[in-house]
Amino acid sequence: MRRGNGIAVFFGMLLALSSAVRADDLSEAKRFLCTGHLVARCTPDQECVTGPPYILNLPPFIVVDLAAKTLGTPSSAEEQRVSQIARIQRSNGLILLQGDDNGRAYSWTIVEESGSLTASVSDADEGIVVFGACTPYSGR
Repeated sequence: MRRGNGIAVFFGMLLALSSAVRADDLSEAKRFLCTGHLVARCTPDQECVTGPPYILNLPPFIVVDLAAKTLGTPSSAEEQRVSQIARIQRSNGLILLQGDDNGRAYSWTIVEESGSLTASVSDADEGIVVFGACTPYSGR
């Protein structure tokens, strides 16, 4: 995976400590904290790596702020990163997020009732899928 300030790095944040955060009802939430528990990264030559987030050296958490339309690191993170969300839709019990950053496109699907998360990010060289969980968040 290429290094950069792009959204792919945010997906790592979601992954690393997933067992520490349990999914919750997000029906009324405007801000939530997400983390992942399983990641798969594949390249066009059919090389795939699957496992816990740390295998891709991804950061542990992402703060989703629907009002500000941002994905970002919590204030306690070593590296402060923010990415704009281009599209937000709440429909049929789902929260759908889409955008692009640093040459990568991303798409998130979050189940409002459970906080369950499936996210993907892709560029010309690879695709990453993350399975995780989100919980309401009031921190900075």
